[in-house]
Amino acid sequence: PSIGKYEENSSNFYDIYKNIYIGDHNDSKIYLGGGGQFGHGNTNTLSRSVYSCGGNSYGALGHGNTNNDYDLPTTIDALNGSNIVAISAGYHSLFLDEDRKVYSCGQNSYGGLGHGNTNNDYDLPTKIDALNGSNIVAISTGVTHSLFLDENGNVYSCGWNRYGELGHGNTNNDYDLPTTIDALNGSNIVAISAGGYHSLFLDE
Repeated sequence: PSIGKYEENSSNFYDIYKNIYIGDHNDSKIYLGGGGQFGHGNTNTLSRSVYSCGGNSYGALGHGNTNNDYDLPTTIDALNGSNIVAISAGYHSLFLDEDRKVYSCGQNSYGGLGHGNTNNDYDLPTKIDALNGSNIVAISTGVTHSLFLDENGNVYSCGWNRYGELGHGNTNNDYDLPTTIDALNGSNIVAISAGGYHSLFLDE
């Protein structure tokens, strides 16, 4: 109840999970304390900025370089205005915005970034065009693979597949584009989690 919701501008992203306490407010800010706009006293706001720090050899921090590690959380300028609502980090990074679009950066040796190639690492968050129109609601990164869940309960995966972690029935091929996991069709998945070299899925 201490997290406010602006009813007239509710977000379908949160409606999926029937969460009546969390939602969008005007100007894409989340209001904390005292019930948000409808509470009492001063209302504090947090903008949806994203920060990163740590090892940056592959550009996973999203700052446009691979030369410098960062020992303090530093704003990812390339995501300013994107209204990010979920993040996940492995050797690469995934970002989900409020319009259900996904961005990725970092190591791409096995196609885990989902951009259709394995040639280049990405040092800036780059939209995954292959997921356009998929209405992604959850993301998860393993060490070198990625999982994506859409609003209809379908799951997509890409990246390294040495141990079958992508769920496509083989261990021979890596996937450089998000590919539907056919074995889960009709399962109505509601949560996903990528481990180092395995994946988990929870149905409704």
